[in-house]
Amino acid sequence: MTLIYLFMNIKKYKYVICVFPKKMISFIFFSLLNMFHYISQIEEKYGIDFSEYDQYHNDILNIFNLNKLKLNEYDLNNSNILYIIGLYYYRRNINYNKAKYYFSLAINRGNNDSTDYIISIYTQMNDYNNAEKYSLKYFIVDDPYKNMCLGLLYFEMQKYNNAEKYLLYAIQYYNGDNTYPEIYEKLAIIYELNSDFINAIKYYSLYFNKNKIETSHKLSKLYCKLNKFEEANKYYQIIIEHGQKNFSLYLELAMFYQNYNIYCADYYYLLAIKHCPNDYSIGNIYFDLATVYFKTQSYYESEKYFKLACAHNIPSVFEYLGIICLKLNDYLKAEEYFLIQINNNPTDTSYHNLGLAYLGQQNKELAKKYFLMSIELHKLNSFIELKSIFNNDLKLYIYFDNIKNKNLFINENISLLMKNKKVLIYKNKLSYSIEKNNTDYCPICFDTKISIMLNCGHTICFECFPNLDDKCYYCREHFI
Repeated sequence: MTLIYLFMNIKKYKYVICVFPKKMISFIFFSLLNMFHYISQIEEKYGIDFSEYDQYHNDILNIFNLNKLKLNEYDLNNSNILYIIGLYYYRRNINYNKAKYYFSLAINRGNNDSTDYIISIYTQMNDYNNAEKYSLKYFIVDDPYKNMCLGLLYFEMQKYNNAEKYLLYAIQYYNGDNTYPEIYEKLAIIYELNSDFINAIKYYSLYFNKNKIETSHKLSKLYCKLNKFEEANKYYQIIIEHGQKNFSLYLELAMFYQNYNIYCADYYYLLAIKHCPNDYSIGNIYFDLATVYFKTQSYYESEKYFKLACAHNIPSVFEYLGIICLKLNDYLKAEEYFLIQINNNPTDTSYHNLGLAYLGQQNKELAKKYFLMSIELHKLNSFIELKSIFNNDLKLYIYFDNIKNKNLFINENISLLMKNKKVLIYKNKLSYSIEKNNTDYCPICFDTKISIMLNCGHTICFECFPNLDDKCYYCREHFI
């Protein structure tokens, strides 16, 4: 005699209850309070629809009110009973292997309602091949729900082209209906993975009401990728207003405003620093904040955070510190920082910037040395700075021309200098060689043999020629 039967016939067996011990009575009434009295209670709790199984009303109540089934009490040749038992193990007394077993028996005996559940079980067990097998075997082309389920399965299998195909069919039926918002979410993810950001935005927007904060994160990032910062800012404002304030959000906002409105970025970087977890490399945040101050010309604040970043071995920190000192006209300190950077890890601009530091100190020889190193190492073309130091295109041309191993930068600079008429004359006058005047010495320096004849007929050596202006040293006739 079961408790259910006892309480359904309480009047007939009231004398039995009277002789029960108090503890047993308490247990019985507790069980009575927790049992299902109506099918609707089961449907509401477990999300099951039994509307097509009214004739099995008592069987459903009996099965779902038991903690352990006595299978010999049920007709196991009845596909509908097998389906109900499968649901019991799927929802009530969860055991996926048993649920799968009874759903499979029910399917073999003609119960098609079991197919969606067995597909779900195989999917949850990551047995995608069997899930796909059942999905395709019982697939109905015109059924949007079947299309949706198959599309979601292919999404889990990362077969995104197939997933897109079936989800798009389902969406034709469900479009505008938020019953299954996961369709929009999965399509948005597929398009985002395929870098189709326009369609990704379209479907995330349709999914927006399901999860506003998470979707706002997605939409803001997608709009940033499209350089639509105004649109991105709208969704970041939603996150700021409704989202959970934490380190990740502050850092994300800081990086966004660094591109959108740099004057707001420092506020969020400072919040990120304040809430930075111990396992995060805070040196990178110091560096990024210092860069923001650098770009907004707040050099003293920038210097402060670059110095904090130094302790965390962030590359190129000393380079920035040196540049700040250049801007503040502290050339000695700039020299110190650039030398540290070169000794540790020179950047493409280190030698050039060190040359600027020496130029600021009026040390043209050292400036010339590092500008030329910058060019020779193919780091940065310091041609303009060298030109200002030499203040003579011909001297600079000779300087470059005497370099044995010329690289691309040097050859480019020589080509530029060849446009100068004096350089061309110098190069053309090489035809008047020492052979013709190997006994004569330069009338200016009296040291070097003559190697150039001017248009007027007067002669000069190569060393003295670059020092001439555009006129002959003797008769003052123009030779350019």
